[in-house]
Amino acid sequence: MAPPPCRAQPHAAPMVGSLPGPAYAPPPPLPPRGAPATNTPLGHHPPAGGSGTVRVMWTSNLDSLLRILVTATCGYAGLVILLRVAGKRTLSKWNAFDFVVTIALGSLLATLVLSDRTSIADGLLALAALVVLQLMVSYLSVRLPWFDRVVKAKPALLLHRGKVLHEALRRERVSEAELYGALRGHGLASLEEAEAVVLETDGSFTVLDHAARGDHPTLKDVRGFET
Repeated sequence: MAPPPCRAQPHAAPMVGSLPGPAYAPPPPLPPRGAPATNTPLGHHPPAGGSGTVRVMWTSNLDSLLRILVTATCGYAGLVILLRVAGKRTLSKWNAFDFVVTIALGSLLATLVLSDRTSIADGLLALAALVVLQLMVSYLSVRLPWFDRVVKAKPALLLHRGKVLHEALRRERVSEAELYGALRGHGLASLEEAEAVVLETDGSFTVLDHAARGDHPTLKDVRGFET
């Protein structure tokens, strides 16, 4: 007699929690309608009281502190050596280009010290490249008059023999209040006491008092001056 056919037994549904793998975590509840949006990632809960943020703000790991100490020492020593080799002209502020170089050197040094993506060799190379470029510009400015006119602005005469040159003020975007402030800064109480006021290429004011009347050989390269 043939055996009876086998009947397929229905599989029982697995119970939650019986399967292998990470436990199921329900999603966080949605914010109520009209609540301000936050940048907190879904499922991320910041530590209560923000103690982790405060701890990161005030402290760091030992490797990070050691790296800052080493890079600051190497960067400062390298910059001092570069400036000593390049000479005093590198840090002068005789024109706008010199001012930009001075600011850029400080920015590069700060990046070398604080950025963990910048190596000591990269930072020192950037500092050396900037110093060399400044030397090249100053060298060409001394020997090529046309190059000097390209990279440097001419000084401008703003006041001559007690008379304010309003057209020059408008061209250089200088107000009369700033001109009067320059006169007061040099101890002059009236316009008649001033022989000339010159806006230099670095943005500073040069004031000549009435004792400088006569020939003015130092004003021959000043824009707006006529002998």
